[in-house]
Amino acid sequence: MSKNTGVNQELRNVIAQGAIALMVCVGAYMFLVDPSSTKLAAARADEAHLVSQASAAEALRNNAPQISAAATRARDEAQKISQTGRLARSEQELFAALSALAARNQIRVDQMTPSKLLGTAKPTAPTATPTPEGSENSLTAAQGYMIDATASYSDIANFIKAVRTELGYCTVKSVRMMPTSDTRTKLIHVVVETEHYSFDASPVSLTADAAGAH
Repeated sequence: MSKNTGVNQELRNVIAQGAIALMVCVGAYMFLVDPSSTKLAAARADEAHLVSQASAAEALRNNAPQISAAATRARDEAQKISQTGRLARSEQELFAALSALAARNQIRVDQMTPSKLLGTAKPTAPTATPTPEGSENSLTAAQGYMIDATASYSDIANFIKAVRTELGYCTVKSVRMMPTSDTRTKLIHVVVETEHYSFDASPVSLTADAAGAH
């Protein structure tokens, strides 16, 4: 019995020592290996992020010609919009342009009266040229005219068409026709009301918008 007892005691000692050694190994792994694995994972994540940024920068560099071309088109379109609305910003030039169209179409102008369109947010009817997107926020000038004139029906029709198509952002608000007292001619007395607009197509300041948002 004593011999068996001694063997069992020795076995228990070996098992206990083995358990202690296992705990020491686990503790060493947690202290040394596991932090290294965490750092390795973080390094790999940083590497993946940098690779993603590099890919985005490379794509942007490859698309630089298209971006430059789009910016050029936008500037050209902005200049076109500004030029199209030029007459609405100058009462004298608009008066001269209307007078020239009237003379070209054999319209006898009896009176042409300008009027400012105060508080107008956008054109009240479709314009000859498509209105720029967001025009309700970019209207910079609005000018109206009342034209009292006499001419034949066909000449009046040609004049109105020319006003709508040749004077930029313009709409003919109303046309009132009535016969003249001279029954020997086929002339018609007409009162035409026009509206002319100018829009601001300059680039939006992102810095200013961001400051306003704060």
